[in-house]
Amino acid sequence: MLIYLQTIETDKDKSKFEQIYEAYRGLMFHVAFKILEQEQDAEDAVHHAFVKIAENITKISEPVCPKTKAFVVTIVENKSIDILRRRKRHQEISLDAVTYGIPVRTENEDVLSELILKLPAKQRQVIWLKYYYGYSLREIASMLNISLAAAIKTDQRARKKLEAMTGYPVRGLAYPNGSYSKEIIDMLPALGIRYGRIVGNTDDFKLPENFLEWKATCHHNHNLLELGQQFVELH
Repeated sequence: MLIYLQTIETDKDKSKFEQIYEAYRGLMFHVAFKILEQEQDAEDAVHHAFVKIAENITKISEPVCPKTKAFVVTIVENKSIDILRRRKRHQEISLDAVTYGIPVRTENEDVLSELILKLPAKQRQVIWLKYYYGYSLREIASMLNISLAAAIKTDQRARKKLEAMTGYPVRGLAYPNGSYSKEIIDMLPALGIRYGRIVGNTDDFKLPENFLEWKATCHHNHNLLELGQQFVELH
């Protein structure tokens, strides 16, 4: 573990990394071995995944939680498929293994999560990292060793597949953890997104000036009944 800790600056982040390592190393090896079916290749995939996790440790808030589990599984799956793809050049490898990887379920899954698990591996990885974990497409491109253009195209294809599965188009989103930037907002219309939910509340019923920065009227623990009554009385 020392080789990874040497790349991390603060004691707090080192502690987070140690917790992730202890909690998920076994799961990561299991995912890698299921894809690669060779112990040494699986160890290599886990190693490269931990290097990438160490590089992004400052962006991880809770070391042991469903989101972090989804993140580490996504990274090790990506590294495993990279190794498998290189191996495929020299021997017969199942195309399904390269394309679909090994989907690993997270806790408290909903219908959308079930559909995401059916996506090809690269598309699933981009969706998890962008919409579930909150990384930008530029960050995702760096993590998955692909170009920004490829990350954008993969995101578009993944959303089209999800639209086909659900029977309706995806036109809105909620920014993960309320985190967004002007760069993200400027990119969304080209991706077919027409509205985005941000954190905060307005305490009124006015439509937003910018639908990509749409605040809620209220939250469940803030004036819900009072504002609900006001809304009913409008009619």
